Amino acid sequence: MCKERYASAEKEFKAGNYGKVKEPLEEILSTCAGTGYMEQTQFLLAESYFHLEEWLEARGEYGSFVLNFPSSPYIETAEYRKAVSSFNMEYTIGRDDSNTDLAMKDFERFISNYPNSPLIDSVEYYRAKLMERKAEQDFRTARLYYRMDHPRSTIIYLKEFLDVYPKSARLPEALYLLAQSYTAL
Repeated sequence: MCKERYASAEKEFKAGNYGKVKEPLEEILSTCAGTGYMEQTQFLLAESYFHLEEWLEARGEYGSFVLNFPSSPYIETAEYRKAVSSFNMEYTIGRDDSNTDLAMKDFERFISNYPNSPLIDSVEYYRAKLMERKAEQDFRTARLYYRMDHPRSTIIYLKEFLDVYPKSARLPEALYLLAQSYTAL
């Protein structure tokens, strides 16, 4: 029974019907415990959420897969996609950046677990994007203090900004605001 259900779900997945396979895969996970289909089912379910761009669910399923099947041949892919899912979770500049922090931790964990992975270049790309998100948030805070006519606070934030994000796209603007703030003092 489990073999037939999995074969049917896998066929639908390969056909690109990712939404259609979620329920059957979840059913297999709940009814076929202890069989040889748990690993593939868990991974296929995570992949379904990933392809549907349901990032929070995908991250959760990849996380479960990593915990339950640490010696799987799919583990490296699962950890990478877990981090990518974290990266793609909802983010708005100026709001809670816990998703950004979570993604950074996931990518750092991937690098520490797979330092020689062929995916490292891609991981570095995502990490640079995450750093730019953090830089933008800090720059906006400094600019807010500047607009509120608090040059000392602006200077404090911009000095830290320059130390932490020396390669930011906002570097010229940060230097300009820093000079303006010193002039205002």
